[in-house]
Amino acid sequence: MHVQLFLIFEKVELDKFAQWLLYIGNGTVPCSTPAENPDTSWVQIPDNLQLPPDERNLGGLVIFVYGTIAHAPELAAYLCERAILAPTNEVASTINREIVDQIATEEMSYYSSDSIDDATSNYCTLESLYPQEFLNTIQMSGLPDHHLQLKIGVPIMLLRNLDPPRGLCNGTRLIVTQLTNRIIEAEIITGKAKGSKAYIPRIVCTSTDPKWPFKIKRRQFSVRVSYAMTINKS
Repeated sequence: MHVQLFLIFEKVELDKFAQWLLYIGNGTVPCSTPAENPDTSWVQIPDNLQLPPDERNLGGLVIFVYGTIAHAPELAAYLCERAILAPTNEVASTINREIVDQIATEEMSYYSSDSIDDATSNYCTLESLYPQEFLNTIQMSGLPDHHLQLKIGVPIMLLRNLDPPRGLCNGTRLIVTQLTNRIIEAEIITGKAKGSKAYIPRIVCTSTDPKWPFKIKRRQFSVRVSYAMTINKS
């Protein structure tokens, strides 16, 4: 009886949430713009979708979504059921760094080798204007970070199609099982190859962001920590 009541309550709450999302999409949610911001359209988030006021910080968000990861009985299933969505790669990196720091295993750091694609127009001029130290600081959607910090047990996401027949596609999620200087060993936790071991090498990735006057060639493991992920390009 209690189970049935819980399921009914859960269905009602899901229906309310679905209806609220439809109102958001249709632009029919009552506006709650403060009087001092007349040119901005605000939407009131229902209280049941918000953390308590004293927990509305990065630490509170991490605990709410992931709890105590170290004590998760089935780590792969546990991680697949959870994710934090972030608006930019920078925000996602901050959240991922916060969570990785809490994991009590040895960390490995990997640094990329960056250069401007020599097929770029005005290559010599651009190379002198943008030294390697500057290229190292650039973060782009689809491009791995210059400094990749990993630990065993951390979830990662592929950023390139490495071997689609074996399930290694852009967006595939894995859990790191071993770290070496040249190879990352990981277990696939999504897709048709779920449960299989994969060995990820460094590859050369080329950026495609048109806002820069050049393309970056970055030799790095084409992965990103995936506790937090971006919902759009940044």
